[in-house]
Amino acid sequence: MMAVYLEQRVSLLRVRQADTIITAVPLHPKRLRWRGFNQAELIAENISSKLGLAYQNDILSRTVYKKPQADIKDRNERIKNAENIFHLVVEPLSADKQLESKTILLIDDVATTGSTLDDAARVLKSAGAKKVIGFVFARG
Repeated sequence: MMAVYLEQRVSLLRVRQADTIITAVPLHPKRLRWRGFNQAELIAENISSKLGLAYQNDILSRTVYKKPQADIKDRNERIKNAENIFHLVVEPLSADKQLESKTILLIDDVATTGSTLDDAARVLKSAGAKKVIGFVFARG
């Protein structure tokens, strides 16, 4: 469903195949072990396949384990909880992972305050990404 929606709007987003990378918001390894999968990765892989856009799941890592956002009700606490939780996997990025002048389509399952997407986008932009577009399945 998300791929179909994006496919109809790719030109509006000014997304070019050669300049675009799809990535998912990563889970902390502890959370990934608990859940067994990252639903954002599954969504991102599917969108990448359907749209023919490059997919990379090894750009960002979630290095700080914090309480899951869904367990926090207060908006300000959610914002604070999502600060400085992402880092680049490799610094500086190897040639095949260069983000300079790239548009990053950042996929997540749910966004409430947008704080998680903001922190991930901050890291991607600091690595040279031209534009980061957050795309989520639902708003909570």
